Amino acid sequence: MVNFVAEEKKFVLVVDDVLQNLQVIGTALMDAGYEISMATNGQQCLEMLETIYPDLILLDIMMPEMNGYEVCKKIKSNDVLKEIPIIFLTAKTETKDILEAFEAGGSDYVTKPFNQAELLARVNTHITLRKSKDLLLMINNRMKDIMQNYQTTLDVIEADLLLKIRSIKSKLESLIEQQYQEKKFHDDYTELMDLVSSVENSLKQLIEIN
Repeated sequence: MVNFVAEEKKFVLVVDDVLQNLQVIGTALMDAGYEISMATNGQQCLEMLETIYPDLILLDIMMPEMNGYEVCKKIKSNDVLKEIPIIFLTAKTETKDILEAFEAGGSDYVTKPFNQAELLARVNTHITLRKSKDLLLMINNRMKDIMQNYQTTLDVIEADLLLKIRSIKSKLESLIEQQYQEKKFHDDYTELMDLVSSVENSLKQLIEIN
C-alpha cells in the first residue's frame, strides 16, 4: 500500500551574497527542522541545482553579476526545476519591485529585515502547497492507471461473455431447427431463446455505455 502521508525532511536552498544573512536564515531553518544548502550568488545557485532538487528556494534579489530576478527566470525556464517555489528576499517594498518579483516567477516575497516567524510561516505554506499539488497529481495519475486497467479488464470480460452468449444462441438455434424438423418443438425453447437474446442485448448496451 502506498503511504500518501509519509513525512520527510523538507529541503531549502538559501541564496544570498551576504554571509550574515545566510547564517541567520540558515540557523532559523535548521532550528525549525529543515535541511538546507546555501549559495552566495546566482551562478553558484544554478550550478547547485544541477545536482540537488530543493523543496523551496529563498532567493535574494540584490546580488552582483546576476540578480534574483534573472536567476528566477532561468530556473522557471527549466522544465525540471520550474515547479520549485521561490520566495524572494528583498529590501525593496515598492509596488513595481514586488510586481517584477511575481512576473519573474516568484511565489512570494519576504522583506528585509525579516521577521523569523513570518519567514518560517511562508516557507512552510509554500512547501505544503507544493507537496499537496504533487500528491494530488500522483493520486490523479494513479486513478487514471487504475481506471485504464479496470477498463482493459472489463473489455476482456465483456468480449468473453458476448462470445459465450453467441455460442449458446447458435446452439439453441440449431436445436430449435432440429426440433422443428423432428416436430418435437416445445415452448420452453422459444422462452430460452428469448432470454438469451435479452442477455445479449443487455451486454451490448453495457459495452456501448463503457
